[in-house]
Amino acid sequence: MTHSFRFLLIVTVAAQALRWTVAQVVGPSWTASPFHPHAIPLAVRSPYLNCWAAGGNGSQPISNQWPTLWDMSGILGWAVFVRVDGIAYSILGQPPLTHGAQLANQTGFSFSATQSKFVHTAGNVMVTTNFISPIEPTNLVLQSLPATYLTISTQSTDGRQHRIQVYSDISAEWISGDDTLTAEWNTNTTSSSVIHSVHLGITQPFAVLKNHIQDATAYYGTMNGGAVTWQTSAGVISRSQFTGSGQLTNTSDTNFRPVSQNFPVFALSTDLGMVANSNGPVVFALGLIRDPAIQSLSDTGQPESRSLYFWTEFSTAIDAMAQFISDFSRAASAANSFDSNIRNAAMAVSSDYADLVDLSTRQVYGMIEITVGKDANGNWNTSDIQAFMNDAGGGVSTVDIMFPAFPLFLQTNPVIAGALLKPLLQWQQGNGYPNPFAAHDLGTLYPNAVGDPMDNTVMPVEESANMLIMTLAQARASGDGTLVSNYYNVLDKWAQYLVSNAMNPGDQDFTDSFLTGSVVNDTNLALKGILGIQAMAGIASAMNNTDAATNYSSIASTLLNQWQSLAFSQDGSHLVLGFGNISSSLSLPYNLYADKLLGLNLIPQTVYDKAAAFLKTQTQTYGVALDSRSANASKTDWALFTAAALTDTDARNTLISSVRKYAANQLAHVPFSDFYDVSQGTRISFQARPVQGAMYSILALQASTKPIVIPPPSPSTTSPSLPSPSLGLSPSASPRNAAARTQVVSHNLFMMLTIALGITAGAL
Repeated sequence: MTHSFRFLLIVTVAAQALRWTVAQVVGPSWTASPFHPHAIPLAVRSPYLNCWAAGGNGSQPISNQWPTLWDMSGILGWAVFVRVDGIAYSILGQPPLTHGAQLANQTGFSFSATQSKFVHTAGNVMVTTNFISPIEPTNLVLQSLPATYLTISTQSTDGRQHRIQVYSDISAEWISGDDTLTAEWNTNTTSSSVIHSVHLGITQPFAVLKNHIQDATAYYGTMNGGAVTWQTSAGVISRSQFTGSGQLTNTSDTNFRPVSQNFPVFALSTDLGMVANSNGPVVFALGLIRDPAIQSLSDTGQPESRSLYFWTEFSTAIDAMAQFISDFSRAASAANSFDSNIRNAAMAVSSDYADLVDLSTRQVYGMIEITVGKDANGNWNTSDIQAFMNDAGGGVSTVDIMFPAFPLFLQTNPVIAGALLKPLLQWQQGNGYPNPFAAHDLGTLYPNAVGDPMDNTVMPVEESANMLIMTLAQARASGDGTLVSNYYNVLDKWAQYLVSNAMNPGDQDFTDSFLTGSVVNDTNLALKGILGIQAMAGIASAMNNTDAATNYSSIASTLLNQWQSLAFSQDGSHLVLGFGNISSSLSLPYNLYADKLLGLNLIPQTVYDKAAAFLKTQTQTYGVALDSRSANASKTDWALFTAAALTDTDARNTLISSVRKYAANQLAHVPFSDFYDVSQGTRISFQARPVQGAMYSILALQASTKPIVIPPPSPSTTSPSLPSPSLGLSPSASPRNAAARTQVVSHNLFMMLTIALGITAGAL
């Protein structure tokens, strides 16, 4: 979290509380299953192919609203008509209704992990529109292809046959954040497919404007056949052509022009003829593809451009889209299986939990991209897989955003989890990163992942512990010790930093500093640092570095004992906000989760029992406050981490149901926000962030782990070592936290000597 949010959010918290005290829920007029969310994912496959419909109270049906980008500010022109017996009905968008066209009546909506389905009535025909954003984590070629499906199925409601034609188009608004820029387009037709493509006349690689990437090409296609027609023209022309005649002209508008000048659209239609029920759905495929995708640094610190992994199997984007179209039947079956498997697993916890898992899945996967590098000869190096995360604020692979998202990747495919960690580890092991603690991110303007060692946004204890915990979690989930082995030295450096600073982080920033500022010796932050040290013990053990493993484990145990003496209120009932804080302060103990995730068993059961008992007394309508700095503000990700850590099932389920109640209350109109008011149930800030991967926190605990296999060292690999830490004060030392340090600094000197001498703390 960056400093720039802090003061804005303090004001926003108060303003939102006033704004929503009189809010009333006006529900939609259609049925919704499992509920009507704040926003509905339509085409969500990458940070830029990330299209939503507004939900919440008083929202319009999709037949009367334009979809938008995830920030809900920029229209993405996308229209659907279904023509029944000569009358056209609008299913999606807000195009002009010509030739007697009408709005279809939306009667139902449902969502699953990969799909959003809408039901409309159009005359005497029921129309089912399904937006499928495939999630195939174990197939990196398919998972890295930013493409989605839209399907239209029809069924007679009076038992009679009806003449049915289906139409859809996209506009050039998908390719730029500046509608005054000139678009160019083309249509590729073969015997099997018709695929439109549109891009800017002058592209800007790696440039982002209003959350639109400026160098992508949008593709819109369908299966070809005798009943398929197409057209490129101004939107009013193509749509009027279809609503009046039920078909298009198979002609191209050759007047390349600005996006907003007579909005060019790229239209497709299919004539189903006289039918009672469609034999199968009409399938449209939408893609938004660019190459290269990411600008990053190589393992030697040199700038490199990386491509989405699917390019290893396709030579052109048209080939990829044509294959995507022809693969629909298999892909739809795979989507159904994924949805069913995920929901069944989550239902073993509760239906409320399953709903949250379903809602979050596309949102998280839609903010990552999986890339591949090239070897010295320019060939694809399929062993060089790296993934990058957009934090929905421009940040690249922000560590404290990735940390709550991580359970989703551990559960669905830990290979992707490792690919997310690799660029962070690679950059920081090189000579270009001088700090003794882990970096906050890889950059502040996605997709430029070039890092900034002088970045003022640092969270030394927070991010160092996060990286150690995630690295060990990934190795345990996958059984692959490659990251542990290749980056042992930098991991060990961070662990030593934690030994010196976990119990006295001072006023360091941490992931929740945006709320009202940092906290001196934050209780929750110190706990995470201690668990990071214990994670390093597990990493050292995997490397057969027994002495280091024993040392780190013993130090973590000793630090935890000291933490317990400082972390609780005077009556011992609950965790206070910071060491020495008044007993009325409190903190949501979400960092307990790492102890469970890694199977560390470092924290005594009494700590969990006290946490559960106290949380039961603090629960408001929509959950428990994050800490006592704000009586009502909380975060969904940390609520689910806390729920997963608790061994008290009632306390766990209460937290889950509270977050589900917030997600379903219709008091917002943006993709699932993580920062909200637990009293009013209103969104405070943020939207569409991948932190909602925390909804998978319980499923990740249930996933099997594997023995960590360390690969044979390469000739260039140096043996891991255990450098002695400095005996100086940490970089976070400052006059204003000097008093808070006095109670722990002598112990830290003791711990640093322990490591330097190679003696276990327990032996002293």
